[in-house]
Formats: sequence, C-alpha cells, structure tokens
Amino acid sequence: MVFIVASFLLFHSVYADTLRKAILIGGSCEAGRPRNYNMYHNSLASQGKGLAKRGWEVSIQYGGPNERCTNFFNCSSRDPERTSVDSLLKRSGLKTSSVFMNTENELLKQLELEIKAAEAAKKDGKSYQLFLGINTHGAQEVEGKEHEICFSKPDGQNEFIPVSKLRPYLKRLKDLGAKVGVQDNSCYSGSTVKHLGDLGCVITNQSSNRVTYNGGTEYSFLELLEKDSWFDMEEVFLKGIIWNKVANYGYFHSYIHLQPMISGFVETKNPADTMTKILSPENTNIVSGTSSPSDDLTINRCEEVIQGMKNLQAFSEDILPGLKEYWMQRRLEILKGETVKAPKELVKEIQIQLKEYNDLFQEYIKLSKERNYSYQSSTVERDESGILANQIFDLWRIPFLNRIKDLKDNLNHNIALARAYDYMAQRDEKKISSECADFRF
Repeated sequence: MVFIVASFLLFHSVYADTLRKAILIGGSCEAGRPRNYNMYHNSLASQGKGLAKRGWEVSIQYGGPNERCTNFFNCSSRDPERTSVDSLLKRSGLKTSSVFMNTENELLKQLELEIKAAEAAKKDGKSYQLFLGINTHGAQEVEGKEHEICFSKPDGQNEFIPVSKLRPYLKRLKDLGAKVGVQDNSCYSGSTVKHLGDLGCVITNQSSNRVTYNGGTEYSFLELLEKDSWFDMEEVFLKGIIWNKVANYGYFHSYIHLQPMISGFVETKNPADTMTKILSPENTNIVSGTSSPSDDLTINRCEEVIQGMKNLQAFSEDILPGLKEYWMQRRLEILKGETVKAPKELVKEIQIQLKEYNDLFQEYIKLSKERNYSYQSSTVERDESGILANQIFDLWRIPFLNRIKDLKDNLNHNIALARAYDYMAQRDEKKISSECADFRF
C-alpha cells in the first residue's frame, strides 16, 4: 500500500509542470426518449468528479434545453437527481462556470481556447495534455456519410456533427507538442479511431458497426478514476474489453455486446464479429436460453452457428499460440481483479468450449429432425401428437438451452480475453505505438 501511494505521489510530482484539461461532452438527443432521466448524467458527473480530484481542470458540456433542467423545481416529470444541472454540479463538485450547453459552437470555442493555452504552456516550457470525453448518441458511418455525434442547438433542436470536424483543432494541439486523448462512448464509435487515431490516443466503447451498451471502457474508466493509483488509457481499453460487470448495478454484462477499439489496433482476426453473427437477432434467443415456440428458429440457423464455431477454432489455433508468456506476466497486473488465463491455457479452454458448443447444436439439429419439429416464420410445425408433443419437446429444451447459455457466457469471456491478448502481442512486437500507455491520469 505504501508503495502504491508513493508511486502515485511521484507520478504527480513528475507531472507538476503539465497543464491538464478535460472537456466532457454529452447528454444531447435525449429528449422524447421513454425514460424520465438523462442517461449520460451519471457518467458526466462521475468523470468530472474523478478527473477534478486528480488535478485536472474540467469543463462539461451537457445537453440542451430539452435534455436537461436547471434545478429541482423546473424538472417537470423528469428525475432531477439524474437530469438537472444543479445535480450535475453537486455530484461533480464543479462550479457553475464550468458547465456549458452541449453545442458544436461551444466545443469549437473551447478547443480554440485550449490551443491558446497549449501555445502559452509551450513558451513557458510546460507540457500540455487534453482529454476529450464523448458521452452522447452517435450515428453509423455509411457510404458517403461519416460517423457523427449528437449536439444540441440553442433552440432545443439537435444536430449530428462528423467527428472529423474536430480533426483540425486536435492536429494543431498535437503540432504544439500536446498529448491528446479521446474517449468516444457513442454508438458506432469505432470509426472515431479511423478519423482521429493518428493525432493521439483514441479509445472507443464500440466498433464502427454496432450500437453501444453500458459497460466496457465507459465503466472501466469510472472504476479506475475511483482508485488512488495512476492509470493510463491503454489500461482503460484492456479492462474495458473483458469487464464483466456493469458498474453500480451488479448484473452480468454480456461481452458480446461491446467491442472496444483503440488507436493502432488492427485485429489479426475478428472473433467478436464472429460471435455477433452467431448471436445475431435471428439466433440470439436460442443461445441466450430465452427462445419460445414463437421464435423464428430454424435448423439452418443452427448450422450457421456451427460454421461460426469453426471460424473461432481457426482464431484460437492461428493467433493465441503466438503470444509471448513474458508479456503476459508484465501486463497481468493491469487486468488484476479480472479472470485472466495464460495464453496456452486459454487456447485449450476455447477449443474445449467450441467442441462442446458444436456438439450441443448438432444434438439440437438431430433431435429436431427426429421429432419433425422446427420453427419457421413464427409457425409451429407439430406432429400428430399435437400440443402434447410440443410440451414434451419444450421440457427437453429447457436444460439444453441452459447448457448453451452457461457455455456462451464462458466462451464470450474467453473471446474477449483473446482480443486483449491479441492487442498485447501487437504492442509487444511494437506494431502499435505507446501513446495510449503514455497518456496517464
């Protein structure tokens, strides 16, 4: 404990001549949604408090007139503790002058001020560090349209702005020698790595083709902020990949829903995308153990799952054996508190799980064919025994589906861990720069 505190104090003494500024934006596009609170209120307040405690100068851009209320009395039907600006100030410990409306113009004005501050710091022989935290809704990048994030307008409307619009400002900071860190927790945020990743450290809570769920790097960042030791953005990313519990709620987080990304990381293979196909909307109910006779579940889809298993088998055989054990020994401390395994152990376990998974689905197909029982277009095909046969079949399905669910949770964790190991191996081979490991809090 003494060593940890001493390291923390040493770190802050080394960074005494570093000006550190955090701009946290979010809370827009929340009006009209079926909830009585702003879903980004908690993250913005907790991030602001944690960063300020560590000596960062923090400003927050929070929603627009339709996404927030000022105080308890004008919150109408919304929960003031999770919506109002007063609550945000109280929970973050920030002053009123540090909280602004989340508009595009306000962010660009703030970035211009940071550029001037970085210029002044350079003249004074000091270093400068900017962290931009994005906690808002995002739009998917498609052909002819970039990944965009939501801002509010003063008139109460919302607008989506391409993240690349921030590039000229962040580049000027980088050219001044400033360290730039960006964390994008919006949906489809993986594209932010492509547009801004060469300007500093960029981590995202999701890939470019999926919506974001609570958990991952968003909550690993909050968890690390609460500790007394320093940490870096690489640690946020690695813990975010394999984190299995949603903060403050305590229920299991499904690893398959999130695929955090980071600057410079090009996955050798993409096991998470393979798992997404296996657990696609058409297949997800059987694997989660919640399917019912009305589900559109067919034997063909079971066979798709089996093909996905073969893809994962190839991943475990091609990638994991090449990982260096000594790298794991150096970095296991980062993942302390998580379920970690040595690479060889992980290979063996994944291969066993894949065989079990494959056998379960083969068994399902066999029994389905024997009973002439399948679900197609929400129509149940029954044999001559009618409802009785259906009930007997469902009794058999319950333990079968429970076995699949348990296996799925364990396999998803191992696949997530494999992604972390893939990143570690590339860092070890110096295919990825140390910018994220050097961006510290």
